[in-house]
Amino acid sequence: IIPATADDIAAKLNLPNFRQEDLFRPVLSIPMGAFYLDYVGRATGGEAEVQLAGYYAGPGNAQAWLNLAGDDPDLFVEVIRLPDAKGYVQTTFEYFEMYGTLYGLTVP
Repeated sequence: IIPATADDIAAKLNLPNFRQEDLFRPVLSIPMGAFYLDYVGRATGGEAEVQLAGYYAGPGNAQAWLNLAGDDPDLFVEVIRLPDAKGYVQTTFEYFEMYGTLYGLTVP
């Protein structure tokens, strides 16, 4: 979570004494990250690949890529214009597939 986003999340979660260093404390950073992931999901419609892209690159970018790709999740990943965001989405899904194989999970 970048500093400006962290400050916004802290305000929404009513964390009045939040400092940027708190992002290194899992007791705060995990709920903040979960809150932001939920926010991005609601803003972008909740599809996993769009949500991940929005978490990494912002919901506005994710929405723009979704508009280009339509309902095709494979095309969505291909139109992600930021290499780091594209790599994040691809890697996250690769790990999810590995965990799915190990623990019998399915893609949401």
